[in-house]
Amino acid sequence: MHPSSRRGPSWRSVALTVSVLLNLFLLALIGGHVWQDSREAARERFPMSKAVARLEARLPSRDAAAFEQSLRDAAPRYAEQAQALRAARRAFNAEITAEDFDPARASQALARWRVAWNRFNDAFQGPLIEALSKISPEARRKLVVEQARRAPRADHSVP
Repeated sequence: MHPSSRRGPSWRSVALTVSVLLNLFLLALIGGHVWQDSREAARERFPMSKAVARLEARLPSRDAAAFEQSLRDAAPRYAEQAQALRAARRAFNAEITAEDFDPARASQALARWRVAWNRFNDAFQGPLIEALSKISPEARRKLVVEQARRAPRADHSVP
């Protein structure tokens, strides 16, 4: 047997293997970022996608598809208010994390966020009711039960 055939792998084969593995890792990393960016862009185009996804996960597939499609179709009716709400939330977050925290500015930013929230709710109310009308009574009952389970109990009745 030739003496060079008993030696371990050559430095070139090790370097090639390491290079291929590193390139695969970097490709996966970049792919993950691109995929995440595309999901973020989709969320920006369709307001409330996180909340809708949580609701849809609790619905039978046919009801989930009808609910989501109805809200997607109506998105132009509330998208502007949703963007304003996100901007107001970002502005409030910026105020409360600022090095030179100013309670008055933070209070004003919170007030703008509240106004944006109210405007969004006004715009979203109709599309939400329409989307609920597209799903079965059983699915609507399931949403109510699940929401009650998630929300903290707030009973304001007098004992």
